[in-house]
Amino acid sequence: MALALAETTPAASKPAGDIVIFGAGNGSDLDLPRLADAFREIHLVDLDGEALERARQELPAALRARIISHAPVDLSGFMSRLDEWGDSFPDDVTLGQTAFAAARAIVAGLGRDFDLALSTGVLSQLIVPFHRAWLASRPNWERLDAAIAAVHLATLVLSTRADGRGVMAFDVPSSQDPRPSTLLSQLELPGMGSMVREARLSAPWSPKSV
Repeated sequence: MALALAETTPAASKPAGDIVIFGAGNGSDLDLPRLADAFREIHLVDLDGEALERARQELPAALRARIISHAPVDLSGFMSRLDEWGDSFPDDVTLGQTAFAAARAIVAGLGRDFDLALSTGVLSQLIVPFHRAWLASRPNWERLDAAIAAVHLATLVLSTRADGRGVMAFDVPSSQDPRPSTLLSQLELPGMGSMVREARLSAPWSPKSV
């Protein structure tokens, strides 16, 4: 929430702008009332529509009316290829073309762009259905993981207004993990680099003990 609200200054009288939250789930990682103080509309996106409905039902009616759910949405972009690619994994050209087409389709399904696009720890979860369904070589897992990351980054970029912000929070096993640097390098790829004014990496933090 601190990252999401870092540069947001809500008006004294009423909130302005809108936010889309990818991987919102049941809202357990979100402070929706706090976000509602800063944003006029809150759009929740997830594969699990029942989880989104649970998140909404926990809220007062006035706040619930300002929260819009989008489900089911496959944020990996590739689940429709689960059977096809399980039999024959695509080459890099096909994989790249499919990735960016998938991101554009996700954003088109939302029907709009937003002042803030927030990804809430969902990135590492997007490959899980494939791990459950496939046996694949290590190189193919690495290629799929990179392609899914590209889909998610492109989704974040394409759903953010020209003067807006995108924030991605994700889990890593240690502060030495190379994934943050890899994600930053992917933002420099043709097609995305021209749409991103500034990309920066925040310091890592440890989850609170339960």
